[in-house]
Amino acid sequence: MGFDLFAHNGNPSDDSGYFRANIWSWPGILDLIAETGVMSEDALISMSFNDGYSVSEEEATLIADRIEASIKGMDNQMSFVPMQLNKVMGEMQSVINGFVEKIGQKGVDIKPERPMYSTQVAHVREFIKFARNSGGFDVC
Repeated sequence: MGFDLFAHNGNPSDDSGYFRANIWSWPGILDLIAETGVMSEDALISMSFNDGYSVSEEEATLIADRIEASIKGMDNQMSFVPMQLNKVMGEMQSVINGFVEKIGQKGVDIKPERPMYSTQVAHVREFIKFARNSGGFDVC
């Protein structure tokens, strides 16, 4: 399962017309899109479902430019974890530590090596290239 993005001016049979993000990587890309400030809250919610939400050419170009600026100089192997997941992990760690400390033990540190919901910078760069050249796209 995943998210298939189809370019308005591309051919889905080649790299220019199609971008795929699996269910594990799309949340990180969507967070980066949210950080650009280009899309409304309602648009971001629609983009979290694969129901055919359409992004205009102007929006796609702005998203590509702003994400590219935000990851400039980052190594392709680095990963993004959705902000909401970071918040949940922090809250979970606090709750667990509260219980652990009540029984007189040392707290724990929850830092998975690579969270299941993550997106590598290399994949984000593929998305940037797609968005910039797409003429707008549909999230399906």
